[in-house]
Amino acid sequence: MGQVKLSPIRAAVPTVFAGTGLSVTEHLHRSVGNLLDLRSLAPDLPIAPTVQGFTRADYELCLDLYAKAGIDLAAEPIVAIGSVCRRQNTSEAAEIITAITDAVPGIRLHGFGIKTSGLADYGSLLASSDSTAWSDTARKEKILLPGCTGHINCANCLRWAFQWREKVLASLAGHATRTPICQNPSRRSVSRKLDRTTRTSHRLALSGFRDEAARLERDTSIRWAHRDGMSVRQIATLMDLSPARVGQILAEPDHGQLVDQLRALRQKWGVDSEPATRAAADHIIATLTAAELADTAPEPVGARGHHEKADPTDPALFDIA
Repeated sequence: MGQVKLSPIRAAVPTVFAGTGLSVTEHLHRSVGNLLDLRSLAPDLPIAPTVQGFTRADYELCLDLYAKAGIDLAAEPIVAIGSVCRRQNTSEAAEIITAITDAVPGIRLHGFGIKTSGLADYGSLLASSDSTAWSDTARKEKILLPGCTGHINCANCLRWAFQWREKVLASLAGHATRTPICQNPSRRSVSRKLDRTTRTSHRLALSGFRDEAARLERDTSIRWAHRDGMSVRQIATLMDLSPARVGQILAEPDHGQLVDQLRALRQKWGVDSEPATRAAADHIIATLTAAELADTAPEPVGARGHHEKADPTDPALFDIA
């Protein structure tokens, strides 16, 4: 079992919960004990461990308790992290999640109730997350999609859930692909002619980025369509390409995740050097990738057999429940 690297453990805050009368430390011990008991009672069920705490030291203590109980969290398919949803507007949530991923390299964390703002800040450290924001919004704003029948709003509607998911993923695509820029750019004065030249250069760079991103999106869509069973001839007809060209695209090496390739394109064309081009690049990526991101949504209940597992090779930019 992998060694868990922990920072020095500070004494946990001796908080006593009103409902149970128990301390945080006792709750942590019981969380680990519950996992062991449940797995012994139902070894065939995929029961996931949950890392809990109040302070960072509590979370580190929880990791230590799992390690002492013989649970290798890095080897678990998924590990939930609790008690962070109410502190997402502070840096504390990011610090706690970072501390956990540093302590257990390779851990696959699932975040409960993570907001879009939280995903933008530390979503790259999570394997998955969930939220009821889509349902709360539909209920409070009385949203009812055209064609939906049998309910007064879409608070429990699968179509609305997928639409919300598509919107969240598209909004995150821009943040996920941005390249770091200088925080204090030089304010040297430039001539009006040079300023016009600079704006023209930025416009040309953005145009080049848009063209390459569009080709990348097209080629990715072709690969996904072929993966899903479409023939080369069918793809060629739909894309108005020759079968030979489609074959060339499919024969080209796969350069990894779409989000990583988009990040490389942003760096190549320097579109993050100015706020205007950076925002435009965000919009281009959101527009190009929205349909592909929606295609990564989980299939509706019943589409797969109860015991049939999803293909782990399915490409996805993010995995948000």
